[in-house]
Amino acid sequence: FILVFVRDPILIGMVIFFMGLFDGAYRPTYNSIIMHLCSPTERSRSYSLYLIGINVGFSVAGAVGGLLANVNYHYIFVVNGLLVAAAGLLMHQTIPASINLGKQHHNKAVGEGGATAANPYKDFGFMLICISVLLSFLVSNQIGSTYAVYLTDFYHISPSLYGLMLTLSGLMVIVLQLPMTQLMERYPGGAIASLGTFLLCAGFAILPFSTAGWFAFFSVIIWTLGEIMLYPPVLGLVMARAEKGKAGHYLGIYHSLFSLVHFSAAPIGTAIYGIWGGSVLWYISGAGGLAATLFMWMGTRLRG
Repeated sequence: FILVFVRDPILIGMVIFFMGLFDGAYRPTYNSIIMHLCSPTERSRSYSLYLIGINVGFSVAGAVGGLLANVNYHYIFVVNGLLVAAAGLLMHQTIPASINLGKQHHNKAVGEGGATAANPYKDFGFMLICISVLLSFLVSNQIGSTYAVYLTDFYHISPSLYGLMLTLSGLMVIVLQLPMTQLMERYPGGAIASLGTFLLCAGFAILPFSTAGWFAFFSVIIWTLGEIMLYPPVLGLVMARAEKGKAGHYLGIYHSLFSLVHFSAAPIGTAIYGIWGGSVLWYISGAGGLAATLFMWMGTRLRG
């Protein structure tokens, strides 16, 4: 709402800073709520529904945002504010009042006999999982910067075709996320997360191998399958470790990776692209993907 009224660039920057602060602040608590409401076997499916909701929202937002922009850009921010307020009210009304995250986390921070719970910074397996997630996020977040540039330069993909590629990815998540998650529950979460990490990075690493339009769509299918296979089980693994220690710290560290990647992925990717070229960027992404897969495999086999 405030963005409708501010014009000074410094004030706009301050507003965006606090928007990002609050956007990141609610996520650990949100996932703590999922952890308390769902049994361990249900968490992957719960997070899958969350991912479906995000992709449906993005799909609708693009169309609605375009229509509102044709009328008045201010309406975009007004509608955004109303929707976020409605979301907050809905969460307040639907989350059981019996959930006391602070109290429960305090109880879990002290084990039987007064023993201190696991410290995430001393949980080597958790740290390896975080490094793996960080590396794979750095690769996948190239979608917002170098990915589009590379497809334009080497594949000669038009903006409309690029939009169709992203639409394909969103539709795959909407259609496949929940059934694939239910199928993957039959297998160890660590193995699925490792395979998802490999596919996510491989979808970008194969880009230099062709310049055909169909191959670009094939790469989208590969990295989208990786996303579908990676995110639900890895959050389930993080939550399982969080239950044994300082849950807020575990989830806070995990979600801080998103923020770290958001401001670092584009500068790192564009620097590599500008100095050594796009092909080198994707080869490095492939090497990073192999390292991320190894770290995920090792981390999920070490107990917290």
